[in-house]
Order: sequence, then structure tokens, then C-alpha cells
Amino acid sequence: MVFQQSPFTNKVFGDIEAKSLLSIISNQTFQEYWNIPKDKIEVCKDCEFRYVCNDGRIPLKRDDEVYYFEESCTYDPYKN
Repeated sequence: MVFQQSPFTNKVFGDIEAKSLLSIISNQTFQEYWNIPKDKIEVCKDCEFRYVCNDGRIPLKRDDEVYYFEESCTYDPYKN
């Protein structure tokens, strides 16, 4: 059984039948998104739920060091 970080990506980080879960999640490639706060992601930075959101989308980085998502969130902080 392969282990994906998110259903929003096709990245595979290991086979949990061949490796321990700890070794898979300890991988730097797996952890590269862990330290990106919602305060650095467009739209999310304006959302009142950003500190409790468990969004599984993978953020992309623009040239100006700002992150964004390709897919829209189901919640729009500008309308609600």
C-alpha cells in the first residue's frame, strides 16, 4: 500500500508495507509543506478560519515567495 501526503497530489512517498510509517514521514520531501503557514498563502491569509483549517491541498510558490492554490477553496472569506 503506497502512502500519499494528500489526495490532491499524485506524489508517493513510500510503501507502508515495505517501510515504517515513521521513516516515510521523516523524509524531508514529505515534510517540505509542513512549515508553510496559512498566513503566507493567498486567500487563506484573509480567512478567519486559517488557524483551524485542515485543508489538504498542496500550495504552490510564486516567484515573490507567496504561496497559492490552483484549486479554489469551498469557502470564500471575501463573501462570507
